[in-house]
Amino acid sequence: MLRPRSDVHAFLWNQGNLDFRLFVMRVAIGLVIISFTILGPFDRFHVDGADLLYRPVGPFRFIPAMSLEVFEALKAIIVISGLLWVIGYKTRIANIVLALSYFVFSYYVGHFSTQLFSYITHLNFFLILLCFVDTSRFWSIDRLRSPALRDRAYTPSQQELASFVLAFMQLYVVAFYLQAGGSKLLVGGRDWFLTGDTPYF
Repeated sequence: MLRPRSDVHAFLWNQGNLDFRLFVMRVAIGLVIISFTILGPFDRFHVDGADLLYRPVGPFRFIPAMSLEVFEALKAIIVISGLLWVIGYKTRIANIVLALSYFVFSYYVGHFSTQLFSYITHLNFFLILLCFVDTSRFWSIDRLRSPALRDRAYTPSQQELASFVLAFMQLYVVAFYLQAGGSKLLVGGRDWFLTGDTPYF
């Protein structure tokens, strides 16, 4: 638990070891998105069932139902830009392309099932936030190709932004699971945890 105000300030704006931790987030989020896109339940169903099940709402409802070619091309863009981002080649551009393409993809498949969208929304938030920080400063091809990047110092504003991005992702995950646990307690009481019936069913 964070006690003094200075600890809260340090957590938000002055976290340590930023380069390595941003690298870990780059690789972890990139690999999760790539594997989810390739291995997830995203196949011809999202093309064949679009006329019956795709009901876009909200500010991006202009995104049309996709043909098989467009759907597979979008998946390919996600996988390629994700791989480039993971290995750190043209990192900033790959991050932006991945964030945009994955947002369109997750919005599209999410409007076949709102439950699915709720499970992948955080990946969109994290990708968009990471576009504003330099994730290539540790173990990346960009770093190998540009030795000056290794010794480039953070400005105070860059350090604060990178720290805040990490803090946001940490707090989001904590809030996500607290909310999920709280909902289970409110709806199912303690039985969902104590009896083992929930995982059994």
